[in-house]
Amino acid sequence: MPNSMELEVLEALLTMEARGMKATPGEVAARLKVSLEDAEGLLKAAVGKGLVAEEQGHYVLTPKGLEEVRAHRERYIHDRLLHGATALGRLTRAFEGRMRDLDEHWRRRHGINGSALSALHEGFMGVEG
Repeated sequence: MPNSMELEVLEALLTMEARGMKATPGEVAARLKVSLEDAEGLLKAAVGKGLVAEEQGHYVLTPKGLEEVRAHRERYIHDRLLHGATALGRLTRAFEGRMRDLDEHWRRRHGINGSALSALHEGFMGVEG
């Protein structure tokens, strides 16, 4: 699982791709408000993990990177919208434990399945990060 800065890079790349922008190290640095050197290091690490690929001087998400963004967004939406930021919400998340299969969790714990689950997945990827 990528760390928080790596997830920020992946989110930035997805947003830039959706806007038709070329994700160069300079663009990533500006979007993340980090130095060019830091952006280059983050991109290099993401390439090394197979999350990002370099293509003619710009960077794109690999299928693995795209899946990490989807899973990150899904966990975020689950935690914030279904459980909230209250003490009770934190308690219910702790009670649920670590989710290994998010689709099964949506079905079993929250009654979301079939076309609703498919629509939920599509919605996760339509949001800019």
